[in-house]
Amino acid sequence: MMDVEKLNQLLCQADPMHTGCASEPDMHDEYWSQARDAADLTAQGMPLRQALEQVFEEWFWPGCLASERCQALLADIERQLAAAPG
Repeated sequence: MMDVEKLNQLLCQADPMHTGCASEPDMHDEYWSQARDAADLTAQGMPLRQALEQVFEEWFWPGCLASERCQALLADIERQLAAAPG
């Protein structure tokens, strides 16, 4: 199963929804729910990017990760998770 804590950390660093959590230490779990839900979907066989897009659309609004910036962030998260040990 995907490391939910690592995914949450990467989402907080990327901060695709501009919550400010990347610069606020007390917001380190801002994307925990989305990371957990996406990890659950990947455990069921859904590709990570599709899982993140589906989860974020459910939590926020349709197409919220469609921008080029967000798509680049997702690609970076995918690369970092693929390179992570374990």
